Amino acid sequence: MRKNYYIFRISYGHDKESILSSLKKEGVLRQGWGSSGMSLEDGVDSFENGWRKAWSDDLTTTKDIGKRYNILSLMLNFVPGDIIVIPKVPENNQFSILEVIEGYYFDTTDSFTNHWNMDDFRHCLKVKVLKEGVNYFGNGDEVNQIKRTFRAYQSAVNNVWNEKTINAIESVIKSFEINGNSSLLEDIGIANSKNFSELSKEIINRVTHWAPHTMENIIKEIFEKNGYILLGKNKYNREGGDIDLMFGIDHGNLLDDIMTLSDNNWNKDEIIPKINIQVKNKKGKDSNVIEGINQLIKMKEDNKNENAILILINTTNKIDDNDIRLADEANIILIYGDKLSQLLMKYSMII
Repeated sequence: MRKNYYIFRISYGHDKESILSSLKKEGVLRQGWGSSGMSLEDGVDSFENGWRKAWSDDLTTTKDIGKRYNILSLMLNFVPGDIIVIPKVPENNQFSILEVIEGYYFDTTDSFTNHWNMDDFRHCLKVKVLKEGVNYFGNGDEVNQIKRTFRAYQSAVNNVWNEKTINAIESVIKSFEINGNSSLLEDIGIANSKNFSELSKEIINRVTHWAPHTMENIIKEIFEKNGYILLGKNKYNREGGDIDLMFGIDHGNLLDDIMTLSDNNWNKDEIIPKINIQVKNKKGKDSNVIEGINQLIKMKEDNKNENAILILINTTNKIDDNDIRLADEANIILIYGDKLSQLLMKYSMII
């Protein structure tokens, strides 16, 4: 019998901790919109009656309540062996994969309440955890495929039909041995390193053995996670200029709103700086650091009116004084060696 695959979104607000506790301690996955008398097995009319009793001041229309019932009613189709992927669990930059042990049931006990101490989250599945805390980045094409799928499935319960995503989920189940409670240090096997210098060298050594473009993808994830938007990739000119990643500040943030509300006629694209990054993944000492510096300089010369922060990220453990001086004169920020290790540990997999 073919098993089914689902993207299952839990409540990510104040109730997240309690939901995850129920999952961990009892093996019970709970879903909201589930007060007393709202069992999915009793149909949409009973669901609405329970809704009106539980939230008497709520003005949600019958039509919208019906839509919520239709979304949740997919839980009635869950059977043992089905696979569930939950985004943002246990951390916001991770997902977890579960297997259904027992299909839908409606919890009639009073063992669970929401953060308002109200009756809710009675829609239940018995599950076991197959993979906990798979990091969104640094784990290959399969994880990227699953992560892309999240954007298309925003409902509380979603059927997954895409074969590429299904294959990716199976690949992660079979191939990744990631402990959701582990840090980056444990994941790469060096949690007990004697000092940071040794640790830093080992991190860089592992980074240099990653597949092509993995380093770029991780830098991209770090910036996007911290409020920047990707404006472009792999931009170059005929004069030898080259930029791997270009970022801007996401519209709708505080600075963007301040400039919009101002009486001045600001050109935000000219005033708010872009971030142009060149990424070099080199083993050992890079004797040609100057190449990355010149690539950024030549791109800057092509866009003299552009307000841009230039960053060269290089896995090399040493950069010559002359190259540092040249980068300083061109206002290029150099991130390499220990500095890169610190950024990866702070903003990458151990967040």
